[in-house]
Amino acid sequence: MNKKIIKTVATLALGMMIGSVTIAAAAPGTIQAVLSKFSFVVDGQKQTLKSDPIVYKGTTYLPVREVAEMLNAEVSSFDNKAKKIELKTKGLQTTSNPQLGSNQSSAPQTPLKLKLNETATKGDMTIKVNSVSYTDFIPSKPGETSGMLAESGHKFAIIQYEATLNAEPTDRFAWGALDFFDHAVIGSKKISSATSYNHNNLFAGETKIIQVSLSLPENLDITSVTFRNPSNNSIFGTLDL
Repeated sequence: MNKKIIKTVATLALGMMIGSVTIAAAAPGTIQAVLSKFSFVVDGQKQTLKSDPIVYKGTTYLPVREVAEMLNAEVSSFDNKAKKIELKTKGLQTTSNPQLGSNQSSAPQTPLKLKLNETATKGDMTIKVNSVSYTDFIPSKPGETSGMLAESGHKFAIIQYEATLNAEPTDRFAWGALDFFDHAVIGSKKISSATSYNHNNLFAGETKIIQVSLSLPENLDITSVTFRNPSNNSIFGTLDL
């Protein structure tokens, strides 16, 4: 591992990432830390960080947004001037939400029963689930021979759907590919971690085909997939398979 001089960034130790919290970052300064690589497993699913963690005085620091997404949370507010980051657990209803329009209610709504190849709309969001398929290889690009190969005894589940959301996110310019996936039920487990290899960004009012994948034992299949509306942290609907 190579030592590098790294400017203090807004990062957070893994043990502090559970629940809804507000974090005040330390004053900027210069530290000497070590870049390191770790293997991450969340609910039995192996995850990969895009950014390497750093180790400083025996404590490992991780990128907030990436780890939050692994733990079914999101960065709901980032204030660089105030050095404050706010995290919110996905799927929770709030009494007040700045992303709700004047004609929308924050009261809980009944999730929709989704069907394959049928378009469903609720509020400002529309989804059409095109397919749920299985494979042992995911190409890095269509037609490529390089990509992700499933581990021995495992396979990939590929969930492909079209999404449209008219609301804009408050902390970034576009919605991410994984913002609409809430969880999948596999056997007796509720799996909330997934991966997207096409990394599609969805702007307000835009419709795109999104593909997310999960790794699972080769003898199991997905029994249901639940989607969420990230603009108001509510469950949109569930597809039973």
